[in-house]
Amino acid sequence: MNEEARPVNDTKDVDPVALENARVGYEVAVTLWTYQGSLIWNRFNIMLTANSVIVSVIGILLASQSDLTIFAALLPTVGLVLCAAWALLAARGFVYHEYWASRARELEEEYLSDVVTTCRDAGKIKLGRLSRLGGQKEMTYAVISAYAVVFVAALAYTILALGK
Repeated sequence: MNEEARPVNDTKDVDPVALENARVGYEVAVTLWTYQGSLIWNRFNIMLTANSVIVSVIGILLASQSDLTIFAALLPTVGLVLCAAWALLAARGFVYHEYWASRARELEEEYLSDVVTTCRDAGKIKLGRLSRLGGQKEMTYAVISAYAVVFVAALAYTILALGK
């Protein structure tokens, strides 16, 4: 970074105690940011597995034409409830993730800008065409929506089959 582009607030102008507090706060914010990202994907994997198991059981029940069709009606309902919970958990996780990222960027810009540009530069990463089609949040909601559509279709099929 050349001298002209350097931010006005060098660390030399900042109280050493405030600078140390900013460094600790920055470290905590980055740690919580990365932790929240891991938590989002752990939840995603757990809910993906749970919903996949439900879809599999529904498929087995419907294919077997057994007398267990009441479970075939109950399971899509459970799946829809799980999808709603999944969407709420994802939304909350993304809010926390964005919050900690913005706090880290603010501390970086205000106190550490002459030596650290990690969070600020993260938004400048060049993505390929396919990656730009949708972000993590959009893709997460697309997967949740796909499962919800499958559950609605299974529920409708089961209701029609029970009515015959």
